[in-house]
Amino acid sequence: MRKVYITILFAIIFSLSIVFFNNFTRKYVEKTAFTLSLIKEIESLEYQLNNEILKNSFMLYYNHDIIYELIEDIYEKIDTLKSGYLTKDQYKETYKYLLAFENAFKEKEEYIHDFETINSIIKNTQTFIPSLVLRYTEIAPRKNNEYFYLISSIASSIYLAKNSLDEDFINDLEDKIKKLEKFKFRNPKLKEFNEVYLSHIRVFVENFPQYQYILDYILNKKKDIYFLSETKKTFIKSSKEETKIITLFSTFLSILFLVGLAVVAYLMISLDRKNITLMKLKKTLEKALITDELTGLPNRLAFNIDKKELKDPSFILVNINNFKQINDFYGTDTGDFVLVKVGESISRFLNKKELKGTVYRIGADDFGILIENEKDNIEKITKELLDYIERQKFKLADIDLFITVSAGISTERPLFEKADMALKKIKTLKKKYLVYNESLDLAKDIGHNLKVLSNVKEAIENDRIFFVFQPIINTKTEEIEKYEVLARIKDKNGNIIEPNIFIPIAKESGYYGYITRVVLDRTLKMLDEYPYKFSINLSIEDIIDPETRDFIYEKIITQRELSERLTLEILESESAGDYEESSEFVKKVKMCGVQIAIDDFGSGYSNFSHILHLDPDYLKIDSSLIKNLDKDIYSQVVVSTIISFASK
Repeated sequence: MRKVYITILFAIIFSLSIVFFNNFTRKYVEKTAFTLSLIKEIESLEYQLNNEILKNSFMLYYNHDIIYELIEDIYEKIDTLKSGYLTKDQYKETYKYLLAFENAFKEKEEYIHDFETINSIIKNTQTFIPSLVLRYTEIAPRKNNEYFYLISSIASSIYLAKNSLDEDFINDLEDKIKKLEKFKFRNPKLKEFNEVYLSHIRVFVENFPQYQYILDYILNKKKDIYFLSETKKTFIKSSKEETKIITLFSTFLSILFLVGLAVVAYLMISLDRKNITLMKLKKTLEKALITDELTGLPNRLAFNIDKKELKDPSFILVNINNFKQINDFYGTDTGDFVLVKVGESISRFLNKKELKGTVYRIGADDFGILIENEKDNIEKITKELLDYIERQKFKLADIDLFITVSAGISTERPLFEKADMALKKIKTLKKKYLVYNESLDLAKDIGHNLKVLSNVKEAIENDRIFFVFQPIINTKTEEIEKYEVLARIKDKNGNIIEPNIFIPIAKESGYYGYITRVVLDRTLKMLDEYPYKFSINLSIEDIIDPETRDFIYEKIITQRELSERLTLEILESESAGDYEESSEFVKKVKMCGVQIAIDDFGSGYSNFSHILHLDPDYLKIDSSLIKNLDKDIYSQVVVSTIISFASK
């Protein structure tokens, strides 16, 4: 009986020991797991913080609260660690590294505050400089083209420097500042403008190196990351040592107790495995960050990293022509297949030619090739590459696809931007490839457009819109039946600006409708003054613009007797847009006696079906069909068909 009681007592003691030890073990595992999870959460928040800072550097408008919320979250978790499990004696080393990490992070936070300040200065300068360029066009009585091009070029360089983080642009800016300082102005406003402009440029140039340094320190110094990593390593190491003590103690308990310790050991091993898995995942994510998911090629970020390592690089930017049509016609799966095969073709070409170059997927249908020490042969390489790609037959199921490609080439930095300029110019020149040169600089086009826009605005404000009159002669009676009123504008020097120059700019800037209204208003006044018939041109934009359309209705309704001698010539070479709206407009103006003509008929989008909707009184056959009428049988057939159709 005594043995039973002893057995029961031992059983109770043993059971209590198991419960106590299990409870002790459970708490130990929970605390270590919670502590390790906090450290890993801080690691994750650090990577998020760096990513948000990088986004803030590129985005013009950014919610800064995100960065400070991440910083606050990191400090909260640090405080939790400092007041938790790490205060035990066996974690002294871990606690020391945690404090070192906290100090390093505080230092990083100070850099972040400095970055926020200088980033705001850089962004403000970046956005304010273009408005100063426009201001110059308003205050300069006579524009100095060299000066205007220089300040426009500086604005472009600032934009490119900010978004590419390329020091080459800063060197270029310093040269341009020296040129700008040499300009002298007698006009006080221009002198003040130049000083203001120079001050803003100097602010950018003076702050940009510090901006680069701070951003590089925040993203690449990684002192805080090192201390956080050591915090995690020493914690895991100390945890293992504590586990050994528990293991020694477990020898005094039963097999179940030993099994319990084994479970604890297993849990610790699991933590190590999870850590290894996280490290592998980190490497995988780092690789994914610089790799295009579809083609497996390095991506744009990889290109930005690699280009800095090359001393004498050349860059070829290859574009698949009409790639959208492939997606639309065959589907996106086929489009993806083509992208993969084009990337493989470019890689095969480089291997075949034994060229030491790297292929990148730069964008949707753009591939880049970065090559070192091949400037003298880059055009030949590009031509052979394009020919090689276009000879490839991409076979998908029963479909044989052939594609065409074009390429922009740059042999000077910034590589991508200049190759992209060349590629865009190809579309207008209808070439296969083009090497960048200074004449392709978009800053010149911007300067030209701003100059034309300034002339248009000034001509409108100073009433320098004038008319020329083209007689319309009856070929049978040889008498002038009416005049076509054509608008022209003069600049302040009396130079005439032709419609093909000012009309596209007027349409883009919103002045086009105003010019149309001026032409109509003055034409009606001339109808009241002279006994002639007049016709004016009207675009589809005028018809669908509510302000211009209502202006036309008001003028012709209140002056119906004059409207009967007015013809509106609608340009058939433009898309007819909404037939219902166009047809309604024609019906209203014809009710007031206005006649309708279709201008440039035969050159546009809708042709014969257009007539049925617009019900015109005249068709003005396009000159391309008339100029060779005496010797071109095709033109004769088309014109006779138009005449026959119109007569019926």
